[in-house]
Amino acid sequence: MRVAAGKAKGRLLKGAVSSEVRPTTARVRAAIFNILQASLYRDARVLDLYAGTGSLGIEALSQGAGWADFVDLDRRQCAVIQANLKTTGFSAQARVRTGAVLQTLGNLEGPYQVVLLDPPYKLQEMDEVLEAMASGASVGAMAIAIDDPAVLRESAEIAVLIVRHEIALIDAAATPSRSVERAVDALARPWPVLVATADSPLLSPAMVDHFCGHALISDADIAVGLASATVVLERYPDASRSFLRFRDGRYTGCNLFALMTPAALDAVAFWVRVERDRKHPWRLFKGFGPLAMLRFLMGGATLGDALAAAGRRLGMTTAAVIMPFAEAAIDVDSPNHLDLVKSILRARDEGSSLD
Repeated sequence: MRVAAGKAKGRLLKGAVSSEVRPTTARVRAAIFNILQASLYRDARVLDLYAGTGSLGIEALSQGAGWADFVDLDRRQCAVIQANLKTTGFSAQARVRTGAVLQTLGNLEGPYQVVLLDPPYKLQEMDEVLEAMASGASVGAMAIAIDDPAVLRESAEIAVLIVRHEIALIDAAATPSRSVERAVDALARPWPVLVATADSPLLSPAMVDHFCGHALISDADIAVGLASATVVLERYPDASRSFLRFRDGRYTGCNLFALMTPAALDAVAFWVRVERDRKHPWRLFKGFGPLAMLRFLMGGATLGDALAAAGRRLGMTTAAVIMPFAEAAIDVDSPNHLDLVKSILRARDEGSSLD
């Protein structure tokens, strides 16, 4: 992680000590200061709350701020901030305070012309998903369905992405399928529509483009992304995934759906049930009648058989896009998966910091 611009441009900053801290990326820091007018922070007093590594406040100092106060609850992170200030040469222009933000505010020496805050939030993976979607060549307009849209603006990274890409925010409905319908309406019902979920932080532009490209040539009403057990377990043997077993292999969902035509809306609820019942797949096949149930129990149903049966039942054509990316199948739906995702993202960050 490096300073994006200004006097300390390119200086390497120490990263987070705690796995709970996700520093604001250089791209987002640059976007924030591009949006802010330089006159707002030049020679200004800056306050960086929930400072983490201090990257936002240090970016402000690098681009001309006169003073910065940093506040973070974690003493280890405050030590990282001190080290980063020394590395960048701004120790004489800053003070680091350890403590809870709300309790510390009354003891600060304002006023401040600029306040920067990137607080911890529960949707840590959302920025990864949005960045992957927005960066892909296959994605146009975007909409997010969420219970409380205001939560997204608590993160500086997500707020910047929402503004930059003109993302529509809508209230989530009672079920995922109804939320998809609302999102489609918010986008003026364009076709085709890509549906993804916010608990897939390892999604990348390459994955999005692979899925969309194959969905477009499938000539189906709806396409669903799947990854084989071989691909997932070869890369991450400890990944605790549930797989649907077919005669030609085992597969798990990737939380990627392509609604190619308006008819596909009728299939959204079906695919939600597929994922819900993947640990009890006989429930799924039971709805297709005794013959399909018997074939599945005897191991005689192929993935193609299942898709064809689904298409006949729903009155539309269906297709599977087999994803060659193990990470596409890893979502955050359990503590074990969260730990796995954090370790993968840390490895990515460590690799990028060497660039």
